Amino acid sequence: MKINVPKTIYISVIILFLVLIPSILFAQDAGGLVPCDGPDCDFEDFTTGINKLINWFILVGGSASAIGFAWVGWIYMTEGASPGKREAANEIFRKIAIGFFFLLASWLIVKLILLGLGADDVFNLYLS
Repeated sequence: MKINVPKTIYISVIILFLVLIPSILFAQDAGGLVPCDGPDCDFEDFTTGINKLINWFILVGGSASAIGFAWVGWIYMTEGASPGKREAANEIFRKIAIGFFFLLASWLIVKLILLGLGADDVFNLYLS
């Protein structure tokens, strides 16, 4: 019996992602993603929710970039003698670095917009 390993890994990661995301975001909790309940929401609660969502994207994107950089390092270590594999690793590294740069640049742009809209304490990276 042959098992398709990449397909199995993708399905496992998607299931894990779908199971863990609600518990990470705590969207139903008053202290979670949405910091208010019903009619008592105001603009400060909106900006706080956006701030928490952006911080979560930075956390996930930074983690994915770290995993990608580790993967490129593994390719360099195991396939460093092969010029074709080395060029492929260089290209992957370039793409991950550009994506990480755009992730951080978009974080800065959104934080500056939130700061201009009057949000308090926007330059933090914690999820509470």
